[in-house]
Amino acid sequence: MNRVDEIKFKISENKKKLVNKITNWDFGDKTKTYNDYLQHIKPEQQEITNLDRELRIIIPYKLTELYDYGEVMDLKEFKNRIKHGLLINDDGFGKYVKDGMVSDIEIYVDDVKKKSIRKEFNKIVWYNI
Repeated sequence: MNRVDEIKFKISENKKKLVNKITNWDFGDKTKTYNDYLQHIKPEQQEITNLDRELRIIIPYKLTELYDYGEVMDLKEFKNRIKHGLLINDDGFGKYVKDGMVSDIEIYVDDVKKKSIRKEFNKIVWYNI
């Protein structure tokens, strides 16, 4: 099994565990708080996030026509906006751009903070949500 398939399998397994934890959580138990719930599901959510971040670094990409919406910017500008707090996780997401074409690989603010950036791209298109 190659690394891409291994990561996809691990993501799938963690999603099953997460669904099981959510399904079996006693939402009627008044002794447990929302923070208890978040802590209960945190290991699987964190593992899924980490695996997805790794996958987006190594998975082959496809390029398609760049749409009229979204803001195209240099990766350097994107990093600078994040550094100065102009973009945060809740603002949206981006996709890598190469030769005027958009990839199918997403990039998030946390990717920059964790230095998890694909090297073969120098631009992104940002979509506010």
